Amino acid sequence: MTKIHDNEFYLNMSGIANFQFEVSEHCITTGQTWGGVSTKTLPEQGEIIVKAGRSGSEEVAKWFKDKVFQGSSLGCSSSSSLPKKLNFAFIGTMSFEHTQKTYIVENVVIGQGHSTRNTWWIGGPEMTGIDTPIMGGILCATNHPLARVCFSELLTSINKMSMGVFTL
Repeated sequence: MTKIHDNEFYLNMSGIANFQFEVSEHCITTGQTWGGVSTKTLPEQGEIIVKAGRSGSEEVAKWFKDKVFQGSSLGCSSSSSLPKKLNFAFIGTMSFEHTQKTYIVENVVIGQGHSTRNTWWIGGPEMTGIDTPIMGGILCATNHPLARVCFSELLTSINKMSMGVFTL
């Protein structure tokens, strides 16, 4: 029997409220247990908790890549543009409030990597990214009509990214 872990992923953002993620599809390595996704709004963070087993596979990484399609992705503490193996991945809609406005970002793909550490990945078909020498990478969702919701990796973290909103 596989062990279910509480796998936590944090998105740091000052002033975030009512953070939620609604999963529409998921993929997990064959033989592993999927217990679902829940969210919390913490001070200055949105938290995603995935109850699932951990065993990496190329099949889950391929599912992630297929969902990202021609968009972009970003991995915590990774110099790669896409993961090679993932424990699990899921796609859905992220929503949150910031400065009394509600932001909804659809088709967000998230996965947990499998290598020497269980690093996290985020991406989507409507996201564009750039690599920067100081911060690592920045990824922005382009499918919100009034703003860009952007993610940046924290170079020393395997399960945290910064998130920001840039209004158009």
